[in-house]
Amino acid sequence: MTIKFISQNEVNPIVINHLLRPAIMINIERQCVEQALIVKSNSAQRQLTDLRKNGIPIEHPLSGFTSQVEWKKEPRKRIIQILLMPPVITLVIFVFLLTFPIAYVLNIRTTHIKKRDLEKEIKLCDFNLESTNKPNIKTVESLWELHGLDDNKYTMDECIDLLSKWIKILYGADIAMNINIRQRVDTIATNRMELNRPYYENHSDGIHFHFAPIFPSIVVLISNELSAYAPE
Repeated sequence: MTIKFISQNEVNPIVINHLLRPAIMINIERQCVEQALIVKSNSAQRQLTDLRKNGIPIEHPLSGFTSQVEWKKEPRKRIIQILLMPPVITLVIFVFLLTFPIAYVLNIRTTHIKKRDLEKEIKLCDFNLESTNKPNIKTVESLWELHGLDDNKYTMDECIDLLSKWIKILYGADIAMNINIRQRVDTIATNRMELNRPYYENHSDGIHFHFAPIFPSIVVLISNELSAYAPE
């Protein structure tokens, strides 16, 4: 078998230019990304404010057990209450008290990491849009995959509102008015609930259907209905 190496002079210059040509973010894509960054920044700001105000609840393996005990308010009575408990329960409580400082330190570390990540996310929302990824395929689905919202991280309302704004930016107000995203989400959710109703009514005696997440499916459906928002 003979391997032939093709020099650059033998390749069509048009093909080379197409392969090397960088994707350019057009104005309407830039507007969509800006709207997405606003949602992401606002969400991170709310989480950071809540974290600074309320912190993260301390998780301890025995916290559920100790929370069921109706403790006395006065420290002296509380000590007597512990001493009068059965030995096993007393041992569990002492183990809880001994390990609580470890859980407290871990909680502080987790809170610090969470704050750092949120602050980093907020800063990333302010970087230069020109350095972001540009979709080669000019469809809603491709743009959403690069710059849309993760439906596991953001609320359904946030996803619906952002996609509605995107369609208005990309295709105009007239087309956006004819696409009721919230109604589609509600319809799909209702249909899925009805399909699984026999399973729950018969106490698991039946078929249970598992579905893909609703919102990514909505994005794909709408993207397929609409043409490309710009020439390829």
